[in-house]
Amino acid sequence: MDSSSQLIKSYGIFRKIVYVVLIALVIGTQALKYNGSGWGFIPLLVFMVLFGITDSILLFKKHFDNRGLFKMVKLVEICAYHILMAFMPEAYYVQAALGIYLIHITLEYILYDSSLDHYTIVVHEITALLPAIINVVIALSNRTEGKAFVYILIVFMEVVLVYMMVRWVEMVSGEYERLNTDLNVKIDRIRTMNQRLEEYQNKVVHVNEQINYQKIELNRMMDDLEQLNVESASQIELMKYMASTFDVNKCIHMILDSVMDVKQPKLVAVYVEENIYRNKRATFFCKTNYSAIEGRLKKDIADVYNHFSKLYKTAVTFHEDDVKAFNFVGEANINSLAMFPIMDRDRCYGTMIVASDDANFFDKGYYYYEASLISFNVAVNSTKLYMQMEDMARKDGLTGIYNRLYFNELFAQTLEMMKEEKKSICVALFDIDKFKSVNDTYGHLAGDEVIKMVARVADRFAEENGGFASRYGGEEFLVILPEYEIKTAQPIIEAMHEEIKKTVVHFDGQDINVNVSIGLTEYPTICNDTALLVSRADKAMYYGKKNGRGRLIIDTDEIYKMGLN
Repeated sequence: MDSSSQLIKSYGIFRKIVYVVLIALVIGTQALKYNGSGWGFIPLLVFMVLFGITDSILLFKKHFDNRGLFKMVKLVEICAYHILMAFMPEAYYVQAALGIYLIHITLEYILYDSSLDHYTIVVHEITALLPAIINVVIALSNRTEGKAFVYILIVFMEVVLVYMMVRWVEMVSGEYERLNTDLNVKIDRIRTMNQRLEEYQNKVVHVNEQINYQKIELNRMMDDLEQLNVESASQIELMKYMASTFDVNKCIHMILDSVMDVKQPKLVAVYVEENIYRNKRATFFCKTNYSAIEGRLKKDIADVYNHFSKLYKTAVTFHEDDVKAFNFVGEANINSLAMFPIMDRDRCYGTMIVASDDANFFDKGYYYYEASLISFNVAVNSTKLYMQMEDMARKDGLTGIYNRLYFNELFAQTLEMMKEEKKSICVALFDIDKFKSVNDTYGHLAGDEVIKMVARVADRFAEENGGFASRYGGEEFLVILPEYEIKTAQPIIEAMHEEIKKTVVHFDGQDINVNVSIGLTEYPTICNDTALLVSRADKAMYYGKKNGRGRLIIDTDEIYKMGLN
């Protein structure tokens, strides 16, 4: 809807008021009694009712947008009212009121649908003026000079007022249009600025999002770097520790502690096969928050390791349902589990198990665990090499048990410990009976096999009972049992003696039976001088050899004195 249509519609209330007043004036004149010719007002009333209804329909119903129809109705209404004014009785105040109403509807006709265009308005003014001119001519021919003058004056005032009001509307409209144009320009500028501002804000938001993303990424990288520094420091400490000790069990505990501190899993365990670093039994250590898992894993670890070592030579990870397939997990909240082989070249000799309740626990890789196991493998190899070198210095080349030189050092340390702790210690010295005859009969290689058999039995009994064995001379051996008294050591030595006697050495198709003579003493009950322990055991052994051989003789003061003579 244009500005002129809006202006006309805004006059709706005023139109209604004028219309009601005009009808009231017509009725109030008691036109039926006016000079005997009041019937002239009846057409006016009829026209007013009809045009009033038409206005209401056109202005306030859906036909308001039919502009051509509205203008035609207005023009007909103007002509009709001018004709009525020309012929109606001389009721001047009614004519004046009708003139006012004509001013209003003439303005509507002129301004409606003109878009306040000056050319259109002038055309409408001329069209609306013609009925007035025609009716003035009619009035001059039908009225007296005085009454015609009043009618012409009313029409003239109508025309002047319409002209002035149209010019005023044009002026106001022009100013309004100018202001509206200026306002629209400002609005466009503001919109442009707002659009630019919005674009800038979007850029700022995008930049902020990028900055926040970069901050998050930087924080993540800083966290990763910090974690890497922690892991690197832990690896350095791990390598330093493993380079400073040849105790493999302590190295395993160090790995478990490091993994728990740095990675914080729910479980970490290490299993190593037997006879890798002189561990005559398989080694298993575990750290976990789930005691039930530790018990089950300790029971199943050998089977788990054997199955794993046959299938995998690299680290393997299990998640959620696959984890639950392991019996040792049970109902514990474990959602990810990894097994890492402990390798020496192409041979797997152990495994490390790491488990967590976090299903994504191993997403960042295995570097830390694998590096720890590499350090451990180096430590195991270093320990094995050290033990080999140590064995060369400490152990007898033929039998593999301690030699006399290392025995003297180890025995002195053990005696000192027993004296400080005020504990007993037993010493058994024994000699192979008729060993020269074995060499002469079967040869020296056979004699070597006999010596190795006796050494194996002695070493086994010593180790099983917390002691140690040594080759003391050619065919002489010592077994030391710390924290044993005669009454507890004697059954062990007797069992060892029986084992030696019943073990037949097979050599070159021949069976060789072996027997030994044994002397057994104890500190401090029998001998209170540690420096004499080996000597007194030796005297007891020779006492047995002189009295029938193949016997276990318990040391006494009398036997020792007899040996001195």
